[in-house]
Amino acid sequence: MRFALGQTSSFFTKNSKRSSIFNRIITFFKYLNQSLDTLVLAFNCKTGICLALLIVLFAGTRVQPQNGATMVSGATPDNMISPITYHNGPIMPGPHDVYFIWYGNWIGHPALSILPDLIHGLNGSPYFNVNTIYNDSTGATVDNLVSLNGQIFDNYSQGTSLSAVQVFNVVNNALVNGSLPYDANGIYFVLTSADVAQTSTPTASGAFCQQSSQGYCGWHYFGTFEGRLGRIAFVGNPATQCPATAPLACSHQSITPNGDEGADAMANVIAHELSEAVTDPNLTAWYDNTGQELADKCNFTFGSTFPAPNGSQANVALGGRNFLLQQLWINSKCVTSLPPPPSPTPTPTATPTPTPAPTPRPTPCVGRDCLPQG
Repeated sequence: MRFALGQTSSFFTKNSKRSSIFNRIITFFKYLNQSLDTLVLAFNCKTGICLALLIVLFAGTRVQPQNGATMVSGATPDNMISPITYHNGPIMPGPHDVYFIWYGNWIGHPALSILPDLIHGLNGSPYFNVNTIYNDSTGATVDNLVSLNGQIFDNYSQGTSLSAVQVFNVVNNALVNGSLPYDANGIYFVLTSADVAQTSTPTASGAFCQQSSQGYCGWHYFGTFEGRLGRIAFVGNPATQCPATAPLACSHQSITPNGDEGADAMANVIAHELSEAVTDPNLTAWYDNTGQELADKCNFTFGSTFPAPNGSQANVALGGRNFLLQQLWINSKCVTSLPPPPSPTPTPTATPTPTPAPTPRPTPCVGRDCLPQG
């Protein structure tokens, strides 16, 4: 889902997939009113992908605003009551191939090493292992396997303000021109620099870092790329638009474990969106009765922390670095690792019956020892 400010992330708000046809029509007209430029983009798209994405959007998305990383805590009393249940859709068993598209100006930025280290560290980690408890109708589960399979740069090909459709265009262009391969196991992250605005999810009003309940920090979704299903995510750099000092923020602390507030905040949102992408890639698998996925329910909750060398707070060590990553949901609580399995109950053993001492064998009488004693 949408990673809200201080909170969730998704392309077209994930909750609308469970809406009625009537609600989808209403959402369609609200979206047109909000973003007519997107419709024009659809018809101007040379590959036809934009129009196809709009068709997918209005056929199967959710209307609830939270479709990704929001800007407020997700661990509310109501969230803690409602369990996540399975809705018969696919998961991504694995392996999980991550691709980064660095959009905008990233020259010399610390994120270029921090965020790849995050992905490398997630592979086989206790943190990503939380996702392995989620399965599909065949019994397949999410594997604890993550790799960074490719990175490219995009120098503002869609401008400095991106609608959701333009985010999809960024991914589509990379696939069409061969900069990145099409990968059925891929999750394509569009990572925008601090000077780039992102203006829609787009099934609900709101924008990246918007200072309202409709603000968000990122989102994940799916679409059709030249007839092939692909999964994408958006994560923006909040360092200037909604840092930790903002009333609603996508960053939890100004001093951060790796010394760059924007990159560390993005690491948290990437962990959120990646976990949701593998457990609910098509928005038809694992979520609760309000549409929230496993990361939404624990948005901006971190559990126990430890001090990093620079005095900031962290809660996991991955890829040789410390990070502060939100917890993930297992039904009834938020965690950063699965609890250890209960110790097996020992099988009671019968108390052995003591073996009676053997009765001494009588010694034959010899001589006077056999005489009766008087």
